[in-house]
Amino acid sequence: MSVVAAEPAGVFESAAIDAVRRWRYEPVRRDGASVAQPARLRVRFTEHR
Repeated sequence: MSVVAAEPAGVFESAAIDAVRRWRYEPVRRDGASVAQPARLRVRFTEHR
């Protein structure tokens, strides 16, 4: 798992990786077997007031 880009750099990368590692995914299946599937997603942090 890696961060491809961040704005501002060096601020939220570790928090994003920590958050995504806690997610649980349903595996992609082909012919009934789980297969590896590359994924790319955007994580946005917003300020709660």
